[in-house]
Amino acid sequence: MIELAVAQERAEPLGIDYRVCDARALPDLGAFDVICAAYLLHYARDTDELERMCESIARQLRPGGRLVALNENPRQPVERYGGYLHYGFSKSISGPRREGAPIAYAMVSGRELFRFEVYHFEAPSYERALHRAGFIDLQWHELVLDPAGIAEMGAGYWREYLDNPPVVGLSARRAD
Repeated sequence: MIELAVAQERAEPLGIDYRVCDARALPDLGAFDVICAAYLLHYARDTDELERMCESIARQLRPGGRLVALNENPRQPVERYGGYLHYGFSKSISGPRREGAPIAYAMVSGRELFRFEVYHFEAPSYERALHRAGFIDLQWHELVLDPAGIAEMGAGYWREYLDNPPVVGLSARRAD
C-alpha cells in the first residue's frame, strides 16, 4: 500500500512523506497535533508491545496533541464474532479469548482472499498502556455511519455491523 501511495505522490504531489517504521520504536518524525492510528494497536502481540507502541506514538505528539484510533472492539462478545460475510469478511478466534489471543480475519478484496491476525486485549489493558505513555482524556467511541452510506445502501444493510461492531474508535490526548 505504501508503494501505491508513493507512486500517487509522484504523480500528483501533495508534499506527503511516506515512511515504513516499526510502531514500537518510531524514529523522531516531528511534533504532530494529531496522529491517526487506524487498525494499529491491536497488532501488538502482548501488553509490552502495546505499551511500547503507545509510548512511541506519544513521543511524536506535541503536548496536548490527540491520538485518534480505530481499533479491535475489546468489548465485543466472542459469540458475536460471526455475521460479517455480508460485508466481505469473517472474524474468528480459536480457543479461549484472553490477553494476547490471536483473532483471525479473512477478507475478500476483488477476487482475492487474504487473511491476517490481530490480538485481543481487554479495554483496561489499552487504557493502562495509554495512561502509562502519558495520555489522558481517553474515550471509546461507537461507530457512526455517514448518512451517504445509509442513502446508498439503506439502513438495513448496515444494521448487523452497527449493532455488533467489530471495531471501535478510541481517542486520547497527550498530557501537557
